[in-house]
Amino acid sequence: MDISGNVYVADTASNRIQKFTSDGKLIAKWGGSISEEGQGDGQFNWPSGIAVDDNGNVYVADMDNNRIQKFTSNGKFITKFGVSGNNLGQFSGPSGVSISKNGDVYITDTGNHRIQVFTPEASTPTAPNKAVIVAGSGPDVRPRLWDEISLNANYAYRVLNYQGFAKNAIYYLSYDTELDLDSNGLADDVKGKPTNSNLKKALTEWAPGAKDVVVYMMGHGGSEKFRIGETETLSASELGQWLDTLQGKISGKLTVVYEACESGSFLPYLKSASGKNRIVVTSTSSGQYANFLSSGEISFSYPFWNGVFNGENVYDGYIAGKAGIDSEHWQQTPLLDDNGNGVGSEATDGTVAKTHTIGLGLKHAAELPTIGTVSAS
Repeated sequence: MDISGNVYVADTASNRIQKFTSDGKLIAKWGGSISEEGQGDGQFNWPSGIAVDDNGNVYVADMDNNRIQKFTSNGKFITKFGVSGNNLGQFSGPSGVSISKNGDVYITDTGNHRIQVFTPEASTPTAPNKAVIVAGSGPDVRPRLWDEISLNANYAYRVLNYQGFAKNAIYYLSYDTELDLDSNGLADDVKGKPTNSNLKKALTEWAPGAKDVVVYMMGHGGSEKFRIGETETLSASELGQWLDTLQGKISGKLTVVYEACESGSFLPYLKSASGKNRIVVTSTSSGQYANFLSSGEISFSYPFWNGVFNGENVYDGYIAGKAGIDSEHWQQTPLLDDNGNGVGSEATDGTVAKTHTIGLGLKHAAELPTIGTVSAS
């Protein structure tokens, strides 16, 4: 019922919504005709719950389409959110909707045995966040490090998925093209092999139009060079040009995390042309090696992504990664630049990173684990 006393009915078996006056006079109806189901905007497949907010917007739990649809009071489609799955923002047979006094949207996610809560902004059309992951170099280039590279890249994918990045919002490049990271029984998580042309396409054609973008690269590196593939290298200047193109076509922040030997040598080339809205994190300073133990769990990347998993801001994730390195007393100094001048870890760096979380920023644990002494065995 809305504030005027009008009554909205989810006519489930007829796959439509009907609106009546308080005395039962039909005002409007929308959706399918009798028993007609559909997946398009404004169509339904077993609508099972309905609620109206104080602005007259109508939310419908479109149960068998595993989504929520939002309409004006007269049935004009506004937006939809949710897909099938069990991660955050995904549904399995949503059956009920309720709106709190402050406008938060509560969804009964029946098949996943939980309640999910969304802010009003989450149900308003906005540009999506996107992520690009590069598991570089490949298994034939110093094969002993491929396990470390793939473990951290796969973990980054799962963390991003957990923090609200849908499958179609992650562009994953890897030689392991048969991965099934979301356990849907299909090898459809990797978009292609890590090549310069594929990365350029991801950054300059696929990612533009997003709100925030995250770029994570890991592999073998050298001074101002990244071994992106088994026989191909990417220069720091080339990557910087692609990032500048991307930065001008997104509305939010661009976060770049790069793990490789001498990754710090990229910083001068990755500085923001505008000096704003870009965070660059490297696992080493220029001239230093990137180190790994325990198949990559002892590294800069793994604690960093663990921080993201726990909903920490980018700066705290950087500090977690740095702590993982410091615990082993390696000669390796991670860097962070977010003041836009291409110089890492100055006194003025960190302001932007401390206020920016990747994805939903869902808090998973009360505090991050502390990494103690770990033996090589």
